[in-house]
Order: sequence, then C-alpha cells, then structure tokens
Amino acid sequence: MSALHLLIGILAIVLMVPAAVLLVECLGGALFWSRHQARPLSDRRLRTVVLIPAHNEESSVGETVSHVLGQLTPGDQVIVVADNCTDKTAEVAQQAGARVLQRSSPDRGKGYALAFGVESLADSPPDVLVVLDADTRLKDGSVQRLVSEAAATGRPAQAVYLLQPSANATLKQRISALAFLTKSLGRAPGAYLLGCPNQLCGTGMAFPWEVIRAAPLASANIVEDVKLGIDLTIHGRTPLFCPDAQVIGDVVPTDADVHGQRCRWEHGHLYTMLTEIPRLLAHAIRRGRIDLLALALDLSVPPLSLFVLLLALLQVIAIVAGCLMSQWTAAWLNGASIAAVAVAVFLTWLLHGRSIVPFRVLLGIPLYIAWKIPLYVAFVVKRQTKWNRSAR
Repeated sequence: MSALHLLIGILAIVLMVPAAVLLVECLGGALFWSRHQARPLSDRRLRTVVLIPAHNEESSVGETVSHVLGQLTPGDQVIVVADNCTDKTAEVAQQAGARVLQRSSPDRGKGYALAFGVESLADSPPDVLVVLDADTRLKDGSVQRLVSEAAATGRPAQAVYLLQPSANATLKQRISALAFLTKSLGRAPGAYLLGCPNQLCGTGMAFPWEVIRAAPLASANIVEDVKLGIDLTIHGRTPLFCPDAQVIGDVVPTDADVHGQRCRWEHGHLYTMLTEIPRLLAHAIRRGRIDLLALALDLSVPPLSLFVLLLALLQVIAIVAGCLMSQWTAAWLNGASIAAVAVAVFLTWLLHGRSIVPFRVLLGIPLYIAWKIPLYVAFVVKRQTKWNRSAR
C-alpha cells in the first residue's frame, strides 16, 4: 500500500468518527420523539428572573419582554441589560415592563452583559435564572418547564432552539434553518436519550442560582454559550436538554446577514473544536469521565456544510487514487461516512423539516455549500474573533 493511499485511508477513518456520531445522535433523536412524554411539573414555588442581554434591539425587545411577562407569576421579573446600546432598547424594554440595566463599556460581548446582569442580583438572588436573547420568543409554558427542570436536577436546562424562516425565505435561509433543526431536533434529543451531555445554545437556558453565580461568564468568546456549557460540564454541572420547552428565533432577513451570522457561529464552532476537544479529552482521561469523552465526540461534528465539503473532496481524491492504484478501501470507508451523514440529515428533515424546507430546496444544498466555501477559507486567512450583531 502506498504512503498516499495510507494517508487517504487515515483521513477517511478520522472522518468516520464524526459521521458515526451524527448518525447515532439523529437515530437516537428519532427514537426519542417517538416515545417522549412530557414530564410532570414541580409544584414548588420558585422565584424566577428572566435575564435578557440586548445590544441595539429596539425593534424586537418590547415584544420579547411582553411575551415573557405573560409566563411569569407575581414576584418574578424580567431584567434587560441594555449593553452599549445606541438606540432606544432601554426605553422600549422599560415601557414593556422590564427592569432595565444600562451597561457602557469597551468590553463587548454577550458574556460581559450576562455577568453584569448576574452581579446585579447578588443581594437578592432568584432560585432560577433564565437567559433569553432579545430577538427570540419562548413557546407558551416554556419558562415554567425550564425552571422546573433546572430546580429539580440542580443543573442548567436548555430548551429546544429553532430558527423560523419567513414565508418568502430564500434557499440559503431555509437550508440554514434546516442545519439548525438537525442540531436541535435531531442531535440534541439523541444525545439526551443516550445519556450524553448537551451543549448550551445561548438562549432558552435556565440555571439554578448556585450554578450561574459561580459560572465564568465575562468573556468575549463569540460562541460563549458553547464554552460555558463545556466549563460547566467539566465542573460537574452538565447542561440538560429540556424537550418540553421551545425557543424560536427568526432567520435573519437577507442572505448577506445569513452569511454574517453563520460566519460568527461557524468560525466560533471551529475554533472551539480545535481548542476544547483536546482539553475535554485530557480531562476525560485524567478523571476517567465518560461524559467528557461523549461531549468531545459530540463537539467533533463540524458544521454540516463544511463536513459535507470535506467528505466530498476526500471522496474525489479517494476515487482518483483508487483508479490509479487499484486500492478502493479508502473510497469505501469515506463513502460509508457520506451515506451516514445523508441518512442523518434526511431522517431529521423527514420527521421535522418538511414544513419549512420543501424537498426541492434540498436539491439546492450543493449550491449552499459552494456559497459557504469563502467562509471556511476566511477561517484560515482571517478568522472572525469579535462578536457582531446581525441585522434584524
């Protein structure tokens, strides 16, 4: 066997790992939803604060606050942290019924806003703190579900997080929503069913006070939610998937904004993979903790577009090498990975995505992946390191 074919074979085996993780999680997700029954709610009275970090969100924060207030009971409150705002976010939030904290600092990022809000509660802490983005909305009853789950387990609880494309959404916007749906309704419940840790999504999160007050929040990390979930898992406070709560955000309005949003998420995801997987593996080996190994495997699944691109590129190389050297092992191994990814995504679409992504849109996935190639090149050439807000 030539050195080239050996190298291709090794790469094919490496990519089989995240492909297998993706398939197992999505199969588990399908099984989970087929047998899931909502858990009974706790009867315990819990003081709740919903914390909403907001940067220039005057167009959406009022509706978000009003909707959340409708899910709270007397003694609960909504706090909006107007973080370095240059618009009327603070005024709109206050008019809607929220307590408003204004923060002005050169330190930009959602993590700093969260830390600021948590610090303000130190003298009169709630039992449970719920974190919600200013441009998302919780399904009716979700606050109670999240609070009940967090209080009962002593762990963070994460709602199902979905993106809702508009009726006239473009192909790029719908496929972006499908990628999100695959993670939230396919992989997350599958990991939960298998007893594996879940990742935090940044909104629709509930924390027992003793957990959030000690959490490392003040960070400029552009995917601070994922990093926070990893840190909490390492310290024994593994986030728990809460399937009976749901938070919905709107797909950003233009393809340019979709690109900007995906650039932040995926650059942050890739950087987190490179830095946190070795850390998780080291802790898993040193402490003998299977849950940290499982989280490292979950984190090993790249953004779907990049994953498909890598598999397709390797398959072309493997086929060319096979024709030249009559060695087809690598092509068969990589082909199995391609099949696993295709089955995982198609199954999730079949069960959950047909209403937002018509079948004809699936045919445009290659175009969507090609559109994102410059985004991945930019990660190597000029990685995005600062938080940015997409247009609404």
